[in-house]
Amino acid sequence: MTQQNGYRRDDNHFFAYDAIRAYEPRADGQIDMGGLARYFELAANLASAASGFSPQWYRDRGEGWVIRDQSIDLFGSARSGEPVRMETWVKSYSRVSAVRDYMLSSEVDGHIIGAGSATWAYIQRDGQVLQRIPEALARAIPSASGSATAPARKMRRLTDDVPIGEPLVFAARRYEADQMRHINNCVYVDWMCEAAEQQRAAIPALRAARMTRFEISYLRSAKPGDLVAVTVYLQENTADAASVYIEAQDQTAGEKFAAALAFYRR
Repeated sequence: MTQQNGYRRDDNHFFAYDAIRAYEPRADGQIDMGGLARYFELAANLASAASGFSPQWYRDRGEGWVIRDQSIDLFGSARSGEPVRMETWVKSYSRVSAVRDYMLSSEVDGHIIGAGSATWAYIQRDGQVLQRIPEALARAIPSASGSATAPARKMRRLTDDVPIGEPLVFAARRYEADQMRHINNCVYVDWMCEAAEQQRAAIPALRAARMTRFEISYLRSAKPGDLVAVTVYLQENTADAASVYIEAQDQTAGEKFAAALAFYRR
């Protein structure tokens, strides 16, 4: 593995390096939305640690970051073993949140594999209550110019959206939880993309399409053992593009864990 601790450039963009692991590409040999989300999360963690705010620093304070929403664009391919460059920067701060953008590029020929933008909320861990971002943290990680991609839009299911097939129902697994003791953000991306890909076969016009953009809003934390139902709805279906709306719900309580939009190009 070629991962490095990384460095921050004068313009406050942070860079780190890695290589695509053998288990990350899908059966077709390409990295997917969940894979991109994991590299973006890794880049954010490395950038924080490089500025003096390690996972242990957050644990000692009983605080941390959670993603409220994010957008992911898949532009190019990434094969097993390919060296990659992660780039990330904080685009803006509010009192209790920050918007962080990302780029993942190939170190072989420089092509951009994917880009993303996420709103991170700063919380007190035990109660998952919003906390004011420490001034020392905001000073040590200044905001920077540049935009990698458009942010996620407000999620809503349209009244005429048509469900595609039956919901995908399963139990959240213990190994899918992270240090915050809830299901990791990247796992929701896996769940919802898996449901969309399974249901795609039911729409002939989508069979030859490729998912190029994914937007997700996290609404409620799922925990191991929760019964999850993921439903896919067809929103747009034109000659060259299509989109689906996806909901992940608590099968028992009926409350939404997350909502997403997936966009396809033919």
